[in-house]
Amino acid sequence: MAVRRQGFTVDDAGNIVMRGGGTSSEPTPPPPPRPPRRRSGGGKKFLKALLVIVIIAVGLVGVKKYLDSRGKPSAPYTPATSTTPRPSQTPTPAQTPEAEDEYILPTDSRLITKEDLDSMSREEVRASVNEIYARHGRYFYTDAIRELFEGRSWYNPDPSLTDEQITATFSELEQKNLNFIVKYEQDKGWQ
Repeated sequence: MAVRRQGFTVDDAGNIVMRGGGTSSEPTPPPPPRPPRRRSGGGKKFLKALLVIVIIAVGLVGVKKYLDSRGKPSAPYTPATSTTPRPSQTPTPAQTPEAEDEYILPTDSRLITKEDLDSMSREEVRASVNEIYARHGRYFYTDAIRELFEGRSWYNPDPSLTDEQITATFSELEQKNLNFIVKYEQDKGWQ
């Protein structure tokens, strides 16, 4: 049985029969070398580039979330037996009243309204909560918060006071205002 291969035939005896007719007992010569295939590599390069872009995008999103979370005040600690909000330990804004005796909000003399808070930044609203505690002598361990109130003539911190002792001295109006401001922060998603 003859086998045909690229221009030759091999007969049953293993002889090579050339197309032109003759036979040869020599082994079959190797086929001519093929020109190298040109691979564009475009598919692999594209996938690599896409992977790099995705990794960078995920990294940027992670960095943004981390940076956003650094400025977000954490929810104040409240014991399970108490529903009284506690002051935040997050830094407060530099934009506070310039006069050293001026209050951020008159929380001890009138009910605070949504309109009062809508005109304030997130940091100023948080500072108004801390101010209620500061008026009653709370000592702040966070430098930025403590420095906000240290220059005020009315601020007399007492590190021996607990938050429970301080909240016990709040007037009914101050407690209502404190609860209103904390709820406002929660409604805004700031806590």
